[in-house]
Amino acid sequence: MKNNILENAMFSFSRHPSFDLQVYLEQVINYKNIVEFGAGTGRLCEFWLSENKKVFAIENNINSISILKSKYQNEINKKEILLFTDINQLNYFDDKAILIAPFNLIFHFKSIEIFLEIIKTSFKKNIETIILDFDELSENDINNLSDKHIRTSDEFIEKGELVNPGQYHISWFYENNIMINNFMINLHSADYILSTIKQEIPNIIVTMLTHKIDIHGTKVLFVKIEMNKDETV
Repeated sequence: MKNNILENAMFSFSRHPSFDLQVYLEQVINYKNIVEFGAGTGRLCEFWLSENKKVFAIENNINSISILKSKYQNEINKKEILLFTDINQLNYFDDKAILIAPFNLIFHFKSIEIFLEIIKTSFKKNIETIILDFDELSENDINNLSDKHIRTSDEFIEKGELVNPGQYHISWFYENNIMINNFMINLHSADYILSTIKQEIPNIIVTMLTHKIDIHGTKVLFVKIEMNKDETV
């Protein structure tokens, strides 16, 4: 019973209107291979498949993998979607590829340095372009976080509790207070993220694509990272 509730809740969330989709679709036009780092339950996979892309889905959350498999078992069997738990499991792409890191993925790492290694590994595997998005927070936004927050939608209740400055423990609950998922996020300001990436990997081109307002009214920044083809990582 609990597994069915989990699957129904996460599937409903995955069908939520995708405020970020148009940005991604504009960027993937010239690529056959899409690496989605943090594929979750497959919210975006259906769109990649509708554009005749081959999907390399990277996800290490057991619950999310289970739901993704149940939704796309046919496509997985036909190898239209390939599942991985770590970017190092990918082979070198003979044909160029693009990596999408959606929905505040960078906040899920304990430090930005971990994401820097993902960028370097991506380029070594002939992934030409990386697109990521994150809430456009300032240092004041982070410093002024309240101890707890509760946010509701038609699908679920999200509860957040401040653990350390800039570190939130997030839990999602469905009906009858049944937990859907829980995880820790580590918030960083947009300025810090961008300056760190540029400083630690100087031979890349970082382009700010656009700003969007998400379903909760938060301003989100979309960024493109490309390797300077005159340099090597």
